[in-house]
Amino acid sequence: MNLFANKADGQPSRFSFSLRGMLAALTLIAIVFGLARLSGIRVASPAPPDPFEVISTLPGRIGKWVKVPAAIATIETLGQPYRHEDTGEVVRAWLVRGHFRDVAVHTPEIAFAFVSSIEILEPAQRTTLANGNEAYTALFDDTNRGQNLRAYWTWRNDGVWSAPDAPRIEFVGIRRLSKLYAIFESPDETSEETRIRQADFIDRFMLEANRILDAPPPKDDGPLLRGLKMLTR
Repeated sequence: MNLFANKADGQPSRFSFSLRGMLAALTLIAIVFGLARLSGIRVASPAPPDPFEVISTLPGRIGKWVKVPAAIATIETLGQPYRHEDTGEVVRAWLVRGHFRDVAVHTPEIAFAFVSSIEILEPAQRTTLANGNEAYTALFDDTNRGQNLRAYWTWRNDGVWSAPDAPRIEFVGIRRLSKLYAIFESPDETSEETRIRQADFIDRFMLEANRILDAPPPKDDGPLLRGLKMLTR
């Protein structure tokens, strides 16, 4: 039985033409890759997603907020702590960068939902800061430590900090998405002076974050120069 001929006239069937075309295409692809390997040409392949990175090069001082040593971190005490030099208030700040599927999620509302001692007092709402950037803010009550936690978070893409309604949709496909958090341990959340100090820190923190994120990557000397440097040490 000949699958490649029509029953009526014995001519090649459409199946035979489609199979031959497929075999020809596969052969051509194999030849191209083989020639590329022989000539030393690297055939591009999809790059893996950028790794999730917690940026540790935060400055020692942000305005009147001074970096202090971080204790053993828990879900309530993540981030780099800063203490206000006049009031003693503490804020925990951190800056992360990576693929959107990691960075667009894990907001404080979600993280604190798994901590039984923390309750939401004010749900997340978008706010526009003095510098024109957007951020989400929410207020939590840490019953274990008897204090409020005022959280801010926002994302950066193309140099702009924003707080979209649906980050996972807004930033889909972004390989180098950045996000900053700031969580204030607020003894008196109703005080206008407290809110002014918080806003001042957020504005300054964004400027520092922009400086860090916009800095050129370290220059790669290449394998030959690195080898020479190792030999001359």
